[in-house]
Amino acid sequence: MNMKKILSCFILAIILTCPLLTTAQRVNSAWLSADLGGNNAMILNQNAYGNPEMAYSPKFNISGSLTFNKFLQQYGYSAGFGIGHLGQNYSGDMAGAPAERRIKLTYLQVPVLGMYYLNGYTQNKWVSFGLQFMYLLAAKQEFDRQEGGRVLPNEALLKTNDNVMSYYQPYDVMLKLEYTNVYSMGLSHKLKALLSLKSAVGLTDINAKGYRVENIIQKTYGGSHNFYLGLHVGIMYNINKKSAYNLIKPFNR
Repeated sequence: MNMKKILSCFILAIILTCPLLTTAQRVNSAWLSADLGGNNAMILNQNAYGNPEMAYSPKFNISGSLTFNKFLQQYGYSAGFGIGHLGQNYSGDMAGAPAERRIKLTYLQVPVLGMYYLNGYTQNKWVSFGLQFMYLLAAKQEFDRQEGGRVLPNEALLKTNDNVMSYYQPYDVMLKLEYTNVYSMGLSHKLKALLSLKSAVGLTDINAKGYRVENIIQKTYGGSHNFYLGLHVGIMYNINKKSAYNLIKPFNR
Protein backbone atom coordinates (compact mmCIF):
# COMPACT_ATOMS: atom_id res chain seq x y z
CA MET A 1 0.00 0.00 0.00
CA ASN A 2 1.58 3.32 -1.05
CA MET A 3 1.43 6.78 0.51
CA LYS A 4 -1.30 8.08 -1.84
CA LYS A 5 -3.67 5.21 -0.97
CA ILE A 6 -3.16 5.73 2.78
CA LEU A 7 -3.89 9.46 2.55
CA SER A 8 -6.97 8.74 0.41
CA CYS A 9 -8.31 6.45 3.17
CA PHE A 10 -7.82 9.19 5.75
CA ILE A 11 -9.61 11.80 3.63
CA LEU A 12 -12.51 9.38 2.97
CA ALA A 13 -12.84 8.68 6.70
CA ILE A 14 -13.09 12.42 7.42
CA ILE A 15 -15.74 12.93 4.74
CA LEU A 16 -17.84 10.03 6.06
CA THR A 17 -17.59 11.38 9.60
CA CYS A 18 -18.69 14.94 8.82
CA PRO A 19 -22.48 14.25 8.63
CA LEU A 20 -22.34 12.75 12.14
CA LEU A 21 -20.95 15.91 13.69
CA THR A 22 -24.30 17.71 13.55
CA THR A 23 -25.67 15.28 16.16
CA ALA A 24 -22.99 16.09 18.73
CA GLN A 25 -24.01 16.08 22.38
CA ARG A 26 -23.40 19.17 24.54
CA VAL A 27 -20.95 18.40 27.30
CA ASN A 28 -18.50 20.40 29.38
CA SER A 29 -16.06 18.21 31.23
CA ALA A 30 -12.37 17.39 31.52
CA TRP A 31 -10.90 13.91 31.75
CA LEU A 32 -7.58 12.14 32.10
CA SER A 33 -7.27 8.89 30.16
CA ALA A 34 -4.69 6.11 29.99
CA ASP A 35 -4.65 3.37 27.36
CA LEU A 36 -2.58 0.42 26.19
CA GLY A 37 -2.92 -1.53 22.97
CA GLY A 38 -1.41 -3.43 20.07
CA ASN A 39 -0.58 -1.98 16.66
CA ASN A 40 0.11 -3.47 13.27
CA ALA A 41 3.07 -1.32 12.22
CA MET A 42 4.47 -0.74 8.74
CA ILE A 43 7.08 1.34 6.97
CA LEU A 44 5.61 2.48 3.66
CA ASN A 45 8.20 2.39 0.86
CA GLN A 46 11.03 0.06 1.82
CA ASN A 47 14.55 1.48 1.96
CA ALA A 48 17.03 -1.36 1.39
CA TYR A 49 19.99 1.02 0.85
CA GLY A 50 20.49 -0.05 -2.76
CA ASN A 51 20.14 -3.77 -2.02
CA PRO A 52 17.36 -6.01 -3.41
CA GLU A 53 14.11 -5.58 -1.48
CA MET A 54 12.27 -8.35 0.36
CA ALA A 55 8.61 -9.10 0.98
CA TYR A 56 6.84 -7.45 3.91
CA SER A 57 5.90 -9.60 6.90
CA PRO A 58 3.57 -8.63 9.80
CA LYS A 59 4.90 -6.64 12.74
CA PHE A 60 2.79 -6.16 15.89
CA ASN A 61 3.88 -3.83 18.67
CA ILE A 62 2.61 -2.50 21.99
CA SER A 63 2.08 1.20 22.71
CA GLY A 64 0.50 3.23 25.48
CA SER A 65 -0.40 6.83 26.26
CA LEU A 66 -1.63 9.28 28.91
CA THR A 67 -4.00 11.96 27.60
CA PHE A 68 -5.91 15.05 28.77
CA ASN A 69 -9.36 15.30 27.14
CA LYS A 70 -11.57 18.39 27.21
CA PHE A 71 -15.17 18.20 25.93
CA LEU A 72 -16.74 21.56 25.01
CA GLN A 73 -20.10 22.42 23.42
CA GLN A 74 -20.09 20.19 20.35
CA TYR A 75 -16.44 19.39 20.15
CA GLY A 76 -13.32 19.15 22.23
CA TYR A 77 -9.60 18.66 22.15
CA SER A 78 -7.00 16.33 23.57
CA ALA A 79 -3.26 16.35 24.12
CA GLY A 80 -0.93 13.88 25.73
CA PHE A 81 2.15 11.75 25.41
CA GLY A 82 3.00 8.09 25.02
CA ILE A 83 5.56 5.53 23.89
CA GLY A 84 5.09 3.84 20.52
CA HIS A 85 7.02 0.93 19.02
CA LEU A 86 6.98 1.02 15.22
CA GLY A 87 9.09 -0.40 12.40
CA GLN A 88 8.80 -3.23 9.89
CA ASN A 89 9.69 -6.89 9.36
CA TYR A 90 10.84 -8.30 6.01
CA SER A 91 11.46 -11.91 5.01
CA GLY A 92 11.94 -13.98 1.88
CA ASP A 93 14.34 -14.37 -1.00
CA MET A 94 17.07 -11.76 -1.31
CA ALA A 95 19.31 -12.07 -4.35
CA GLY A 96 19.02 -15.86 -4.38
CA ALA A 97 19.25 -16.58 -0.64
CA PRO A 98 16.64 -16.62 2.17
CA ALA A 99 16.91 -13.59 4.45
CA GLU A 100 15.16 -11.75 7.30
CA ARG A 101 15.33 -8.12 8.27
CA ARG A 102 13.74 -6.51 11.32
CA ILE A 103 13.56 -2.77 11.99
CA LYS A 104 12.58 -1.62 15.49
CA LEU A 105 11.79 2.06 16.04
CA THR A 106 10.76 3.49 19.41
CA TYR A 107 9.20 6.95 19.57
CA LEU A 108 7.96 9.42 22.15
CA GLN A 109 4.51 10.32 20.79
CA VAL A 110 2.83 13.69 21.44
CA PRO A 111 -0.66 13.83 19.86
CA VAL A 112 -2.64 17.09 19.59
CA LEU A 113 -6.14 16.26 18.36
CA GLY A 114 -9.55 17.80 17.82
CA MET A 115 -12.47 15.74 19.18
CA TYR A 116 -16.05 15.45 17.91
CA TYR A 117 -18.68 13.85 20.12
CA LEU A 118 -21.20 11.56 18.35
CA ASN A 119 -24.75 11.16 19.68
CA GLY A 120 -27.53 8.70 18.99
CA TYR A 121 -25.79 5.45 19.87
CA THR A 122 -26.21 2.95 22.72
CA GLN A 123 -22.69 3.68 23.92
CA ASN A 124 -20.87 7.00 23.82
CA LYS A 125 -18.58 7.57 20.86
CA TRP A 126 -16.36 10.24 19.41
CA VAL A 127 -13.78 10.72 16.67
CA SER A 128 -10.45 12.51 17.05
CA PHE A 129 -8.30 13.88 14.27
CA GLY A 130 -5.08 15.87 14.17
CA LEU A 131 -1.30 15.70 14.32
CA GLN A 132 0.98 13.44 16.31
CA PHE A 133 4.54 14.63 16.84
CA MET A 134 7.11 11.83 17.09
CA TYR A 135 10.60 11.94 18.65
CA LEU A 136 12.89 8.99 17.98
CA LEU A 137 14.20 7.34 21.16
CA ALA A 138 15.78 4.17 19.76
CA ALA A 139 16.37 2.48 16.40
CA LYS A 140 17.66 -1.06 15.88
CA GLN A 141 18.11 -3.24 12.83
CA GLU A 142 18.53 -7.03 12.72
CA PHE A 143 19.55 -8.79 9.52
CA ASP A 144 20.20 -12.46 8.82
CA ARG A 145 20.89 -14.02 5.41
CA GLN A 146 21.82 -17.59 4.64
CA GLU A 147 24.91 -18.41 2.63
CA GLY A 148 24.68 -18.52 -1.13
CA GLY A 149 23.07 -16.18 -3.57
CA ARG A 150 24.52 -13.15 -5.29
CA VAL A 151 26.74 -10.55 -3.67
CA LEU A 152 24.81 -7.61 -2.23
CA PRO A 153 26.02 -4.13 -3.30
CA ASN A 154 25.59 -2.53 0.15
CA GLU A 155 25.36 -5.46 2.56
CA ALA A 156 27.28 -3.60 5.29
CA LEU A 157 24.38 -1.17 5.75
CA LEU A 158 22.05 -4.11 6.49
CA LYS A 159 24.33 -6.09 8.78
CA THR A 160 24.52 -3.37 11.42
CA ASN A 161 22.80 -4.94 14.43
CA ASP A 162 23.64 -2.21 16.90
CA ASN A 163 21.81 1.07 17.37
CA VAL A 164 21.11 2.66 13.97
CA MET A 165 19.82 6.03 15.16
CA SER A 166 21.95 7.74 12.52
CA TYR A 167 19.97 5.98 9.77
CA TYR A 168 16.76 7.84 10.66
CA GLN A 169 15.44 11.34 11.18
CA PRO A 170 15.18 12.27 14.88
CA TYR A 171 11.52 13.27 14.44
CA ASP A 172 8.37 12.50 12.48
CA VAL A 173 4.96 14.15 12.13
CA MET A 174 1.95 11.86 11.66
CA LEU A 175 -1.65 12.44 10.63
CA LYS A 176 -3.75 10.64 13.25
CA LEU A 177 -7.36 9.42 13.35
CA GLU A 178 -9.10 7.77 16.33
CA TYR A 179 -12.55 6.29 16.92
CA THR A 180 -13.40 5.80 20.61
CA ASN A 181 -16.20 4.12 22.60
CA VAL A 182 -16.89 4.84 26.28
CA TYR A 183 -18.40 2.25 28.65
CA SER A 184 -19.72 2.62 32.18
CA MET A 185 -17.78 0.54 34.70
CA GLY A 186 -20.53 0.64 37.35
CA LEU A 187 -18.05 1.72 40.02
CA SER A 188 -18.19 5.51 39.87
CA HIS A 189 -19.65 8.25 37.70
CA LYS A 190 -16.13 9.61 37.40
CA LEU A 191 -14.52 6.43 36.06
CA LYS A 192 -15.17 5.04 32.54
CA ALA A 193 -13.67 2.37 30.30
CA LEU A 194 -12.38 3.08 26.79
CA LEU A 195 -12.07 1.08 23.59
CA SER A 196 -10.32 2.89 20.72
CA LEU A 197 -9.36 2.17 17.14
CA LYS A 198 -6.28 4.23 16.29
CA SER A 199 -4.43 4.81 13.04
CA ALA A 200 -1.75 7.23 11.87
CA VAL A 201 0.39 7.81 8.79
CA GLY A 202 3.68 9.69 8.72
CA LEU A 203 3.94 12.88 6.68
CA THR A 204 7.74 13.07 6.68
CA ASP A 205 10.47 10.84 5.25
CA ILE A 206 11.91 8.97 8.25
CA ASN A 207 15.25 8.20 6.55
CA ALA A 208 18.23 10.42 7.34
CA LYS A 209 19.61 12.30 4.33
CA GLY A 210 22.81 10.26 4.19
CA TYR A 211 20.83 7.00 3.89
CA ARG A 212 18.37 7.85 1.12
CA VAL A 213 19.66 5.36 -1.45
CA GLU A 214 18.08 4.68 -4.85
CA ASN A 215 16.16 1.46 -5.43
CA ILE A 216 18.46 -1.02 -7.19
CA ILE A 217 15.86 -1.85 -9.88
CA GLN A 218 13.89 1.37 -10.37
CA LYS A 219 16.95 3.61 -9.97
CA THR A 220 14.85 6.12 -8.04
CA TYR A 221 14.47 6.92 -4.35
CA GLY A 222 11.11 6.98 -2.57
CA GLY A 223 10.75 8.33 0.96
CA SER A 224 9.79 5.94 3.78
CA HIS A 225 6.82 6.70 6.05
CA ASN A 226 5.61 5.28 9.36
CA PHE A 227 2.11 3.80 9.52
CA TYR A 228 0.13 1.88 12.12
CA LEU A 229 -3.37 0.61 12.85
CA GLY A 230 -4.24 -0.67 16.30
CA LEU A 231 -6.84 -1.44 18.97
CA HIS A 232 -6.43 0.06 22.44
CA VAL A 233 -8.20 -0.34 25.79
CA GLY A 234 -8.04 2.04 28.72
CA ILE A 235 -9.77 4.06 31.41
CA MET A 236 -10.73 7.72 31.76
CA TYR A 237 -11.26 9.69 34.96
CA ASN A 238 -13.25 12.91 35.35
CA ILE A 239 -11.14 15.66 36.98
CA ASN A 240 -13.79 18.41 37.29
CA LYS A 241 -14.27 19.85 40.75
CA LYS A 242 -18.05 19.99 40.29
CA SER A 243 -20.28 16.95 40.44
CA ALA A 244 -19.11 14.50 37.81
CA TYR A 245 -22.66 13.16 37.40
CA ASN A 246 -24.03 16.54 36.34
CA LEU A 247 -21.16 17.19 33.98
CA ILE A 248 -21.24 13.84 32.18
CA LYS A 249 -24.90 12.98 31.79
CA PRO A 250 -24.26 12.06 28.13
CA PHE A 251 -21.92 9.35 29.47
CA ASN A 252 -24.58 7.84 31.75
CA ARG A 253 -27.36 6.68 29.47
